[in-house]
Amino acid sequence: MRRDLRRYAAGRGGGTRRERPLCQGRAGKIANFTGISSAYEAPERPDIRIDTLRESPEAAAERIVGHIMGVWSPDL
Repeated sequence: MRRDLRRYAAGRGGGTRRERPLCQGRAGKIANFTGISSAYEAPERPDIRIDTLRESPEAAAERIVGHIMGVWSPDL
């Protein structure tokens, strides 16, 4: 089945909608593609830091949502 899906994707331009820009970046078709043709620049002062080695995905998601909800307001 996986082989059939790959053949189908290849016939339709390859990859999912999300993968296509990555493939184009790797092929040099997109200039300044972060992580490929342009270096990743970490933010100087991030609003939140998630240590994925010490925190479970569930705990990290709860912290992210809590942070967003603390900043975001429906009145904005």
